[in-house]
Amino acid sequence: MIKHVYTLAEIKARHKELAERVARSEASIRDQWNELTAPPVVDNPVQLWVNRAQAAYSIYDGLMSGYKLFRHYRGFFKRKK
Repeated sequence: MIKHVYTLAEIKARHKELAERVARSEASIRDQWNELTAPPVVDNPVQLWVNRAQAAYSIYDGLMSGYKLFRHYRGFFKRKK
């Protein structure tokens, strides 16, 4: 059984190929994230205020849920002496 000997040129070519692949993947993830977190297009000022109120409530709800979970599982977070 003969083992393949990798040359420096093959390693550099593979490294360049993988770096390009990672860059494409990062760009794709960045585009998807921007699309998901972009504010919706509003037609009138009332809709803008409604969207802001929904966002504020979502933040409040997330914080309260986290606080309640933290209180429930606080035994895991205590310092041990």
